Amino acid sequence: MRYSVKISQNKYGALKIIILGICLLIDLIAIASVIGAIATKTYSDIALYVAIMAGVLCVQIASTFLTYSLEYRFDDGVLTIDRVFPMLRQQIFKGEKGSYSLMPLNTAANINVKTKDKNAVRLCINTCPYAIYMLELSGKKYIVNLDDYLYAIATEDENDIS
Repeated sequence: MRYSVKISQNKYGALKIIILGICLLIDLIAIASVIGAIATKTYSDIALYVAIMAGVLCVQIASTFLTYSLEYRFDDGVLTIDRVFPMLRQQIFKGEKGSYSLMPLNTAANINVKTKDKNAVRLCINTCPYAIYMLELSGKKYIVNLDDYLYAIATEDENDIS
């Protein structure tokens, strides 16, 4: 069985758009300046504007990492959590069914765990419509958002009523 849920983290999306817009403007000015410097044959200015364009390219690449999405996949008994950037996929968690524990944090008894446990890596998004869970594997704790179906298949053995 294969199932996946993808949740976008777009907290800095507006900042990313502003940075990329400013970089585009600087690139256009630098290209026009390079053309002007070629026409006047001032090679030091050409080198300066090419260096500016290289610096702007580095800023553009760095700004693509401001937004990402979390992809929760359950495939043949293995739960995998990936952080997906526009140019990179980073695997955060991988565990077979039964090797990890998953408990909901929405109940009143568990709400203090969410605030007290500072060692837990927070992968959940506050504006997500899904429930919040604590995922633990070999001492590492993660706070994640999962939909009800993914929670049910990820803890199928624990929730079996037959």
